[in-house]
Amino acid sequence: ELSYEGVQSLLGLAHTTGTISDALPPPKSTLLSSFMLSYNPDVKGSTLTHGARALAKHVNRSSNKYWGNLNGSDSNKNKLAMGVIMDLISNSCWLNMYTVQPHGDVFEIRVAEGYGARWSKDGYK
Repeated sequence: ELSYEGVQSLLGLAHTTGTISDALPPPKSTLLSSFMLSYNPDVKGSTLTHGARALAKHVNRSSNKYWGNLNGSDSNKNKLAMGVIMDLISNSCWLNMYTVQPHGDVFEIRVAEGYGARWSKDGYK
């Protein structure tokens, strides 16, 4: 019988301080669905996604413009964010299910350059 740790190893998950020993990553479809949810669903005309909002918070933290230029309409921002997350998912070399304070249990991916994305443990946030 294969243990959680065995499955995590097969999937390439990192084992660090705080790694959740009995957790598996959420499906890619769940990650993308939560990424594409409307950030302000109750605001008429607002089409910005959670993913584009997250990117907006981080885009200026990279002096080498790793994240690109986030400007224009919500639609343009959403397209850039989708391209970024697809690149991160496709090229991730580090994955972990672990506890991060103050966020709690998370699933995080990173690419070789150290940039990445983080979701709640279940992938819904």
